[in-house]
Amino acid sequence: MSKAAQPPRSEAEPSGVVSARDGAAQPPRSDGEPSGVVSARDGAAQPPRSDGEPSGVVSARDGAAQPPRSDGEPSGGRKARPLVDLALARCGVPHGFGVRGSVAPDRCGRPRQVHGAAVVSAEACRAPGPPPEGDAVVATAPGDVVGVVTADCVPILLAVGGGRAVAAIHAGWRGLVRGVVEAGVAELVRASAVAVTRVTAAIGPHIGPCCYEVDAPVLEALRARLGAEAMAHARPVRAGHAMLDLGALARLALRRAGVGEAAIGSDAALCTACDRERFHSYRRDGPGAGRLVHFVAIPERLDTASGEP
Repeated sequence: MSKAAQPPRSEAEPSGVVSARDGAAQPPRSDGEPSGVVSARDGAAQPPRSDGEPSGVVSARDGAAQPPRSDGEPSGGRKARPLVDLALARCGVPHGFGVRGSVAPDRCGRPRQVHGAAVVSAEACRAPGPPPEGDAVVATAPGDVVGVVTADCVPILLAVGGGRAVAAIHAGWRGLVRGVVEAGVAELVRASAVAVTRVTAAIGPHIGPCCYEVDAPVLEALRARLGAEAMAHARPVRAGHAMLDLGALARLALRRAGVGEAAIGSDAALCTACDRERFHSYRRDGPGAGRLVHFVAIPERLDTASGEP
């Protein structure tokens, strides 16, 4: 049953970072995205093509279909196709990492993101009223679709088995410090009652180490949470500042949560700040930046005995 869009949410980007454009931290903004949920049959991803890619989507290596128009839509009046990761595609899990002009299925369940570590359920996102606060969302029912939005932070999409359960995580540096990745993986494993060794994850487009400068307080907070290994992903550039590889830190957090290195895909882990044609970026564009919508779905039909589609 459809319902009215919820009031705009606050989607402030993390502070303590330096803008790629002018070196100043930008103020928060409201993204104005509606909430809601979606069934898998409404999604854009279709059964795999002969080359292993789901139909109706495009992998990062294929590049943008058309340059965007001034209104953010791709040329030709078509909605842009989201990016896919082969790790999830091989599992038969419908999903998409957003680009300019791409959309999630109409009722995609998303929480109100607050740069924390709370994990919410698809059921909570379906409930009447404002969406729950959280930065990870888990679904366990066939047909459920969940997602997150980003403008530079790291989107992570996860699935267990052949899609018995799925999750979407929004991880900026604050979320990484607060443990959102570990919390999201733990809840996915608990809700699906399977071993963490069956989790597949994919990291999507986010600001890269080429464009993401942070200061000493951010670095110390990450060191305290992720250990000295985290500092291998921070390249000093001037006193008290470093260029940070958020994607590598997200991968480190996934491994700490028990996800195998070989089970973590990064086909769509491109730099949002570098690629103006395909991605919105808060660091590059400031408060006027749009948002990229990322989603993952449980297939409509599963073998209930095995959890495989």
